[in-house]
Amino acid sequence: MKNKFLTICLATIFSFVGTNNALYATGINYYLQAGGTITNLNHWWTVPNGSGANPTSFALGDIWNFNNLNSAVTLSSQWGLDAAATVNLGDGTAAFTLTYGSGAILGITSSTANLVINNNATLLLNTNYNFDKTKTTLNPGSIIWYQTGTTLLAEDDYDRVYVSSVLSASGSTMTINNFWIPDTYTVNLISNSRLNLIGTWYMSSGALAGDGTGHIFITGGNNVYIMAAAGASFATLNASGGGNIYFISDMTVTGDYDCSSIMRFQGYTLTLNGNITLHEFFGYPGSYLNIGGTGTITNNLTFLNSSVFLYLRSMAGLILNRPGAILNVASPLDIYDQLTASNGTINCVTPGDVRLHSETIAARIGPMGASGGITGSIIVETKVPGPNTGWAILGGCGVVGQTVGSWDGQLPMSCNACLNSTSSVGTGFNSVQGWNEVTGDYDQSVGAGTSISSGKGLWFYVGTGLNTTTDISLTNTGNIIQHGGTIPLSKTTGTTSYNLISNPYASPISWASFRGLNTNSSKMNDAIYGWNADLNGGTGGAVQYVGGTSNPSGITGMNNVIPAGQGFYVEALSTTTIDYDETIKSTANTAANPLLRGERKNNDPIVRLRLADNSNYGDETVIHFHPYSSNSFDGAWDAHKIFQTPGYVGYPGPYTAYTSLSTKDANDLDYAIQTIPPATQSVISIPVLAKVMSTGTYSISALEYEDVNNCIILMDKLLGKTQDLKAGPYVFTISDTTSAPRFLLYVCKEDNSAPTGIINNYSSSKNVIIAQDMESAYVQTQFDKNTKATISVFNIVGQKLINDIAVEGTETMTRLNLNVHDQVVLIKVSTDTESLTKKIVVH
Repeated sequence: MKNKFLTICLATIFSFVGTNNALYATGINYYLQAGGTITNLNHWWTVPNGSGANPTSFALGDIWNFNNLNSAVTLSSQWGLDAAATVNLGDGTAAFTLTYGSGAILGITSSTANLVINNNATLLLNTNYNFDKTKTTLNPGSIIWYQTGTTLLAEDDYDRVYVSSVLSASGSTMTINNFWIPDTYTVNLISNSRLNLIGTWYMSSGALAGDGTGHIFITGGNNVYIMAAAGASFATLNASGGGNIYFISDMTVTGDYDCSSIMRFQGYTLTLNGNITLHEFFGYPGSYLNIGGTGTITNNLTFLNSSVFLYLRSMAGLILNRPGAILNVASPLDIYDQLTASNGTINCVTPGDVRLHSETIAARIGPMGASGGITGSIIVETKVPGPNTGWAILGGCGVVGQTVGSWDGQLPMSCNACLNSTSSVGTGFNSVQGWNEVTGDYDQSVGAGTSISSGKGLWFYVGTGLNTTTDISLTNTGNIIQHGGTIPLSKTTGTTSYNLISNPYASPISWASFRGLNTNSSKMNDAIYGWNADLNGGTGGAVQYVGGTSNPSGITGMNNVIPAGQGFYVEALSTTTIDYDETIKSTANTAANPLLRGERKNNDPIVRLRLADNSNYGDETVIHFHPYSSNSFDGAWDAHKIFQTPGYVGYPGPYTAYTSLSTKDANDLDYAIQTIPPATQSVISIPVLAKVMSTGTYSISALEYEDVNNCIILMDKLLGKTQDLKAGPYVFTISDTTSAPRFLLYVCKEDNSAPTGIINNYSSSKNVIIAQDMESAYVQTQFDKNTKATISVFNIVGQKLINDIAVEGTETMTRLNLNVHDQVVLIKVSTDTESLTKKIVVH
């Protein structure tokens, strides 16, 4: 090595831009006229516009300026200049290119650097150039472009190169012993060019750019830091001789990859699309290895197996998308985001070496194509979050062969044939229960041998303490469920047939995609149901999702994304099977999507009612307005209210004494999410049922009604009081024995915000409601004891329009079949103790 030292940077020897070179030269400024010939004296002038005087010789220390009247010129012969001459390429603003053609010679021999390449200027070098690199200054934004056949910076010429601009090579070889790239410098490898790097290479904020045809060869035992420009790719990446290769950006290799140096992932993506010779990697939790394209894969994929630095065997994702390829993973590997074989086979050589973690997010098995697959036994973790001890509905997280016994010891449990028998707790308690779809009851025959891996859900009582629990990470070991399958559904005639199923995959799934697959939508309603032990102050509560609406809102409910390991109920419409396949998988395995989480996903108007005690613990119900819905149950829009779970220690059988809030329809169905058409009549009335665990003071408030322009009035039928919920909550005292709807929610026609708007549309006493909705006029009664009442309907002149209707009971709902329209009628309700008459206009 000659150990010369080249400095190609701004202001190291001198600093000037444009024509300000008089500070460093005392000659005359000359400007090349438009279309002029460089070597012709008559084509140079002292005035920038191409006028003035011509030079008498090139043998003076003058200043020669390009780009004033030209955007590009070519030097194709010898141009000899005086030793003290200065050549300015560009004026620092406009684009300019000087091309060295074949046979070009620029005769500058001074020891002072006299060739200045300004901002936006390009020096284009070709074969057989005569270019003295020691006499050149690159200003920021300038470019030197090495074309086919040229050789840049031979390793025996320079020890280190400093640059602050853009250096491009097309079809040439660049051999650099040590390379330091500060600022925003870019090395551009295109058109089959080659970069030979020997020694240490560091890029602080500069980058390698390439079009997929350039080649990088790295030798030597020092550290090399590779930063690729956005979208850059290279045909070859070859590293040998030891040392560390650090990826500090995403990089794509389209051709041969063979790096026996230590390759260190630094949280970025390495994409390999050609022939691959694998050697040991040092991993990192945020990094990805993406293998696509075509070609051979030689050697096994291995990572440093360090018991001290576990992150060195970690990756966010390993993705194989190469048809027919086999990628053998032959060392421990921890995955934190995804393990995906879109095409080709990922073979996990040693059982349990590959683990999908669930510390922050639940790592997933990504969608597989028809020719993709994962073989071998792996570990898939399921994170069951705290903080409250209680019931959870879980599934097997997509691993074949799991049983309840697989989790025995990981979860504290008592069950048949488990480590702790059902009689080991108090008076006896089975902490794992199934669901009998035929009888609609809990299945307490579940035991250690019961399968939890076939798309079926199970109830687990989860907790590390009596009242609170820490997060629990369950491990599921075995081969994974992949490609497609079916889940059985059972329908019992005349009942709402709830079926307890689970997400079949080790991946989140989209409920919309699941239900929309093949003919699934004709086999089950749209609503899904779960249970969250953290609701109601830790006593637990039901969660529902239907038609884009969650109840409750936030991450405590459910939404369209069902995480791996989640069990849930669906409503079967027939005894049949439903399909699942890889297309239903979702990428939404983020920290915001743990087990039992929810979020509103539509823009329809809703009113969310919340029942809460003095500690703000309670339950929610939702009224959802959509023009395609009806006032009866719609499988695509409505979700029933589930009031029960399996029992607790000392409370065998179904347990129902939870604080809950729900609505009812005219058929006495209970709703967690009730979808009805928007109000087009004067007022809609909806019965509201509040049930509480203990007698006390509670409140009902309206949440998320911003998109509702209607009035929202709550009526307490027991006390005869009304409350505008937009103005504030309604506070009341209620008994834990209440089991009938005590309240009515009135929603006025849109834009009718005045609470008095409902006064002329309903009439009530403490016990009787006379009202009208979109469907018909109706009478509701609610009495403390069994009571007889008579309903009479008259026109304005006193003629009866229908026969009297006799009703009896503590609570009745009677719709009036009035064959009149746009007429005033009088509706009278009489009992032994009171009489109430209401005048309405029948629509």
